[in-house]
Amino acid sequence: MARLVDVRPVMAGSTSRGFINIDETRYAYVAIPTRLARRATRPLLAGVVVGKRAGVDWQPILARVLLAAGLAALLAALAAVLLARRLARPVQRVSAASSRVAKGDLQARVPVEGSDELADLARGFNHMAAALDEARRREGEFLSNVSHELRTPITAIRGYVEALEDGALQDATGRAEALRVIKTETERLERLVADVLDLARVGTHNFRLTLRDADVAQVLREAATAHRTEAKERDVAIDVSVPGPLPCRTDPDRVRQIVTNLVENAVRVTPAGGTIRLSGGATPGWVSIDVSDPGPGIAAEQVPHVFERSYLRNVGEAPAPAGLSAGSGLGLAIVRELVHALGGRIDVASEPGRGTTFRIALPA
Repeated sequence: MARLVDVRPVMAGSTSRGFINIDETRYAYVAIPTRLARRATRPLLAGVVVGKRAGVDWQPILARVLLAAGLAALLAALAAVLLARRLARPVQRVSAASSRVAKGDLQARVPVEGSDELADLARGFNHMAAALDEARRREGEFLSNVSHELRTPITAIRGYVEALEDGALQDATGRAEALRVIKTETERLERLVADVLDLARVGTHNFRLTLRDADVAQVLREAATAHRTEAKERDVAIDVSVPGPLPCRTDPDRVRQIVTNLVENAVRVTPAGGTIRLSGGATPGWVSIDVSDPGPGIAAEQVPHVFERSYLRNVGEAPAPAGLSAGSGLGLAIVRELVHALGGRIDVASEPGRGTTFRIALPA
């Protein structure tokens, strides 16, 4: 062995390492210098550590690596399939429910599972479907009410026209009464058609606001003046109380329409001898309008619904709260839509037997 190992570096005091061939087998060796005695001047070869150097067989290693990679890919594919199914199932449910809604089944709902984005999707869909169902119900109710409102004056007009044609009304008093009824019912039809058109326009591209600097106090005074004759016929007074000019950047024609609807309602419900009060005020950034009447008031459970279409309608089988006479049933719905279009808000405070106050706040 020593003959095969180069010992010269060892004798010089350095470690020697390398490879040797023995019987056609390649070995690695390390030779370490040492001294036998403290006074020795030359290092001696202490020993040789020899190890067989085997070649690396990559085939088993590569096979194991490929096997592990294949198993990992298989597990990843399986996990992806399971995850895809988990994600796709709620989406498929929403898709199927959407198809049912598109075909008119507004009762379609999807189960809400978990608390992730898919659960939020299911909740959002259910909320949308419920809103559409409620909208369809209200639309049907609205159309039914409007049909009823149209039928009543048309029936009255037809009856009196036929009576006039048949000569059933020979005396001047009867003919005058027939003409008065026809005129009244025609005006009622005009108001109903105008209200329906207003509701149809609000919120569409055909609805326009003309904003300019205006005095809301002057709008209140003009609205009161326009209704004093009608109010006087019912022995009702209209009082306007404003501290001074109420400047506001708004559409004064729409504000006038809002106040007019509220005053018309107030005139109908105010008993003889009562007073309707219009008042206004200003706070930083806002202008307020109050329209108060001493009418019969509205029950607490009915207050949240007063702005719904045709809710306060005293016609046929769906009577309004006590004391309200027949109107188109759309006035308060129009008021709410117009107030919102102007960027304002409207509230109502009422107590049975003590009257009602509508309060509007418009951005100044």
